[in-house]
Amino acid sequence: MMGESGTILLMKFKAPQWIAIGLTVLLLAAEYLRLFIAVPLGDEALYVGSALLTSIGARPFYHELFVQQTASLLYEPLIAFYYLLFGKFAIMLFARHLFLAFLLVLGAVTFFFCRRRTDVISALAIALAAMTGGNFGLPTLGYNSMGCIGFGCFALLALRAVEERSLKLSCWSGLFAFITLAAYPTFLAAVFFFWLFVALVQHFLKRPYWKTMWVCNLTAGGLLLGYLLSLVVRFGWDNIYLSYQFTSAHIEGGPFWPKIFYGLWLFREFAPWPWLVFLLLGLWWMAWKRLGLPWVFFLIPIGLFMISQVKARPEQGTFAQAFIFIGCLAGLPLLLHSLLHSWKRDWPELVLWATGMAMAPVLCWTSGLTYYSTHYSTLFSLVALLVLSVKQGVSRGLAIAMFTVPLIFIVQKWESHFLPTQDNVANLTEVIDWGAFAGIWTYPAEYNYLAQIQSDIDAAAKGSLSILFYDNFPGGYLMADLAPATRTWLMHGLGVASRVRPFLREHYQIAGNRPDVIFRFTKHMTVVENVWDDSDPKRFLPYEDVFWHYLPEESGDYTRVVERFNYSVYKRKGLP
Repeated sequence: MMGESGTILLMKFKAPQWIAIGLTVLLLAAEYLRLFIAVPLGDEALYVGSALLTSIGARPFYHELFVQQTASLLYEPLIAFYYLLFGKFAIMLFARHLFLAFLLVLGAVTFFFCRRRTDVISALAIALAAMTGGNFGLPTLGYNSMGCIGFGCFALLALRAVEERSLKLSCWSGLFAFITLAAYPTFLAAVFFFWLFVALVQHFLKRPYWKTMWVCNLTAGGLLLGYLLSLVVRFGWDNIYLSYQFTSAHIEGGPFWPKIFYGLWLFREFAPWPWLVFLLLGLWWMAWKRLGLPWVFFLIPIGLFMISQVKARPEQGTFAQAFIFIGCLAGLPLLLHSLLHSWKRDWPELVLWATGMAMAPVLCWTSGLTYYSTHYSTLFSLVALLVLSVKQGVSRGLAIAMFTVPLIFIVQKWESHFLPTQDNVANLTEVIDWGAFAGIWTYPAEYNYLAQIQSDIDAAAKGSLSILFYDNFPGGYLMADLAPATRTWLMHGLGVASRVRPFLREHYQIAGNRPDVIFRFTKHMTVVENVWDDSDPKRFLPYEDVFWHYLPEESGDYTRVVERFNYSVYKRKGLP
């Protein structure tokens, strides 16, 4: 039974607190439920599979050449322990829970940063905005989500460490800087920008910061050096260097300005009627000056968000990244006000905003996702603006408006699952009850399709030791209990350019490297209204000059054992 003190505590809660608690529970429940939808057959399967390689007898940097696997190898011990207990069963759901745990750490760190600056309700809303705003689409621990979450934890803890001159917080921030750089090395630029801006501010404030900075960086550098040395010892320098060469050939940064302009063009697709931005900025400025309502800048991203729901949806994806970027730009008057009138008090938020925005063009340039990757850093620029708006004075009632931001993020995250399929949550009526994807809800058509593939895999596995999915089907390796006879699980990389293909051609010229079983996909299938549709037949046409000439077609060593409407199964002759 609840004691008298507990009853008194509950009675002290007023309407705004109860509303905030209710919204928090709702948003966390929505974030948690995302773990159970959408069977991950692509990138997410690659991330988890990279952490699983050693457990299934394969080798990182040999059976997977993408260097981004350094992120997955950070949590490899947890995946290995789970595999030891349960095998592959529901391993994807376990990995998604690890992602949620890391996300909760970000929420806790953000709340810790905001609490001494804002009221409890606002701190809670901002922490939820940070949690729900990271890594749209894939609820998993990949290099992008780990880079985003790790960077946020590093920057927020480092700011508190500099403020309080706390070496303990410096060590913790160094730990998260290590996770960030090990997962997403490009964020080295963000770490540089961060300490540059901190140094400039502390110089004008005439406050010491060197000890805090060095403890953080030495912690991160020491852990990173130890991690890289462990990889060299375990997997060999030659394999790691080959992985670097392969990734460099596959992912080319390209000229800086063309990629920036392309990113701006994509952003424009999600920001209809640009004049509306200036109109809303003008309205906000008048409201701030006459009514003292700095929080009104939310009207700009929220207004554009609402308009985007009415306007024809761009094919490129959801509005979430544009929402964050618009919010960062819409808060410029608030930022300038703090810079002119209270920069000595608000310098942590100014540094956080500047770091996130400075990193945006770097991410746009170096990532194949261009503009879509910018929210990995600009999310925390938006966090800085949310804190500054509260500092200008927001009542408890108006603080509830803060929850609009994480609410929109959640709506966009759920929409990202159903936008490509033009479907809705009501049609998620089947639960995968076998293998690596057990516990995940899906559509009847996809359930039947995966059951058919699983049946074909099991039938072909008899007497076989290795398998190849050709191409772009990483989820297949999680479904099969055979060794992966590949050098990359995500084989659509073969189509980028001829500079990638020699890495695989040389490997498959050796007969011992060729698989016992081959799944050869011929069509790219997507679920549209619960029907598998040939949306892009050319997408999966084989790259004949890579290795197909010395596999089934010319070698004569294979026979076709299964032929389906979008894939065929080949098996080495002489096997049962």
